[in-house]
Amino acid sequence: PAFSPDGQYIAFASEREGGGLFIMGATGESPRRVVAEGTHPSWSPDGAKLVAATEQVNNPYSRTTDSRVFIVDVATGETRDLNVGEDGVGPRWSPDGRRIAYWTEVNGQRDLRIVDVDGGEPVVVTQDPYTDWEPLWAADGRALYFHSDRGGNPDVWRIAIDPDSGRPVGDPEPVTIGVMPAWESSLSADGSRLVVSMRDTSGVLMAYPFDPDRQRLAGEPEVLLRSSDPLMQADLSPDGSTLVYRTNRPWENIVTLDLKSGNRRRLTDDHHRNRGPVWSGDGEWLAMYSNRDGSYQPWRLRPDGTGLQRIREGGSSDVIWDPNGDRVAVNLSFVGEVATLILQPDPAAPEDGLWVEADDGRIEGVGARRTWSGDGRYLVVYTEIGFREMAVYDFQTGEILKASQDRGLWLVNAEMSWFADSRRILGWGNLQHEALIWNVTDDSITPLPGVPGPSDLLLAPDDRTLYVNHRPTEGDVWMLTLE
Repeated sequence: PAFSPDGQYIAFASEREGGGLFIMGATGESPRRVVAEGTHPSWSPDGAKLVAATEQVNNPYSRTTDSRVFIVDVATGETRDLNVGEDGVGPRWSPDGRRIAYWTEVNGQRDLRIVDVDGGEPVVVTQDPYTDWEPLWAADGRALYFHSDRGGNPDVWRIAIDPDSGRPVGDPEPVTIGVMPAWESSLSADGSRLVVSMRDTSGVLMAYPFDPDRQRLAGEPEVLLRSSDPLMQADLSPDGSTLVYRTNRPWENIVTLDLKSGNRRRLTDDHHRNRGPVWSGDGEWLAMYSNRDGSYQPWRLRPDGTGLQRIREGGSSDVIWDPNGDRVAVNLSFVGEVATLILQPDPAAPEDGLWVEADDGRIEGVGARRTWSGDGRYLVVYTEIGFREMAVYDFQTGEILKASQDRGLWLVNAEMSWFADSRRILGWGNLQHEALIWNVTDDSITPLPGVPGPSDLLLAPDDRTLYVNHRPTEGDVWMLTLE
């Protein structure tokens, strides 16, 4: 929601009446739809227009689409797109009404831009490997406040802006330093105070004894690791001895954890976004996707960090290794289409050659989601960008199977695990906030009580141990008085 400059109205995004941007009185009266799309509205200083984007971003590290930025006339509903390049989100109107600040994501890089309301090319405010988001104009228009992890944890930063040219002056300076990670903020109308939502997510890795027949926990957990940096996108090796995951801050790197000794090994150490590590079926390789060569592309490397090799040119995200051979599924939904490619080594190419599309290796209408059954028959998928539901693709029949019981199995932020029978899958339920077991063959869903969440859920190869990668979150609201 956003108050109009005179405080008489509130603009907000809603799913009502098919969705879009709405305006209502300051006490909730007489809501009306202004336009049938948009989110994150910001008012023009004269209260006659709104600027908005087409994607609502809840996590700056996880994006789903390329977003447009547009201006809408409040009285008529007439819209006009702004030239923001490939992508723009979180737009904010300048106090003098001349410019729009926003942030953008291109090839995994999150940066700030400013564009004139009347057109022209966007002005680069930041251009670096750090994640910069949510710009806010100072009340006098001479600076932007924004969020960034350039100091390690996300903090609030400030960069001076020349009011005549709209270009940055000098380097960013920190406003908050290391209290807790700062994720969202809002400036008072006079620019003297800033309220900030501080949110800290840590990591706790636990091992529960598990009874696969009764589908129940069989004892108390053993805590294997506590970390101030959560373990993201974790995957268990085929022999159950080693966990691979990526770090989240200050850089996204691939790390392995020996579950017996507790020893950790960093396999990448750079400023690129290295994501989604998964094991090959024989444990000899890891696959991931990375923007180290521009756009996100699939790569593979050895578990000791050697042998780094790109396996496909062209944009893609999640990589999933067939447990039974040298095939991988790559997700193309990241680049604006919902499709999955099955790749295999090129028999005519040398060992370091790029992989090629397998016969009938393109699956239209589904995006692959990191989890392939042990017998190679089922691949967890979703069917629409920005909307996640529990579904699997059956390679034997070519069908897409969906869970008929709508319990909101969450495929976005939590990893899932197949049972050894390749018929049951364990995941996290978003609607009921519980661990759930879905049997693909009879479409039954069984709750698994006692598991803290939301968490990644990873079963050992014999199904007798359940590894729970829990990410507890604590949050506070702070107020800063600005000088």
